[in-house]
Amino acid sequence: MKRLFCIPFIILCMSTFAFSQDFDNPQIFSELGLTNEELSMVMEIHDEARKQIREAQIELNLYKAQLEKLLFPPEINMKEVERILKESLEWKLKSELAEIKRRVEIRKVLGEARWEKLLRILASRRHKRGFQPEPPVQEPQPRP
Repeated sequence: MKRLFCIPFIILCMSTFAFSQDFDNPQIFSELGLTNEELSMVMEIHDEARKQIREAQIELNLYKAQLEKLLFPPEINMKEVERILKESLEWKLKSELAEIKRRVEIRKVLGEARWEKLLRILASRRHKRGFQPEPPVQEPQPRP
């Protein structure tokens, strides 16, 4: 029973970590031919999001510990479990929003062509690490 409450929580935490981990490598952006100014903007966006996501992860870890403590005794207070889960979801929302904001802002800096190239680079790297199947290679289609 205890594990059933923790599994969705852990899955939610790992989804943000997997994508954001790729942004920690400035070499990825050098492959896109960014100017120094663009690289600086991208790294500033990344650093700000990383701070917000880290703060949320710290709070989520505290809620996870509180949840474990609540689930330890034989008599479980389900109202308190629900309260903790609801509060933790606020921090999960903050984390996800920071990740989405990072992606949107970086996409604006890069433009569509370099954004598509970045996504292909990231997918290829995740494939090499065994996280997902190789994506089909598609050349960008000219827009009408």
